[in-house]
Amino acid sequence: MRPRPLLPLLLSACAVLAACSVGSRQAGVQNTWREPGIIEGFEVGTTSIDDIMAALGPPSQMIDLENGPMLYYLLERSDTEGLTLFVYNTQKIRVRYDRAAFLCDRDGVLRRMSFSTETIRKDDD
Repeated sequence: MRPRPLLPLLLSACAVLAACSVGSRQAGVQNTWREPGIIEGFEVGTTSIDDIMAALGPPSQMIDLENGPMLYYLLERSDTEGLTLFVYNTQKIRVRYDRAAFLCDRDGVLRRMSFSTETIRKDDD
């Protein structure tokens, strides 16, 4: 009886082609608005766009609205887990957004600020 080289070759190929993957990606600006002491000094009616940008840096977007500009800061983080097999693949992606928005009047004075409830921490790595 001759040995069948196809079966060991097929099993080896399945073992080589099976893989797990884990990864993460972070995009946007650093969420310095979450650091203590950074935005506590911001006051509606007093703080200017220049004050905000000096404390937080350039925004992700600056949107010109009818009543005045909005500075929008965004940090996005996605975490991926995957399994690749010979005949079956699966992948799970979790995306989180940490946001801050600062609405100003036409004179560039802060009217309202808002923050997302979801926070991305530096130790989430």
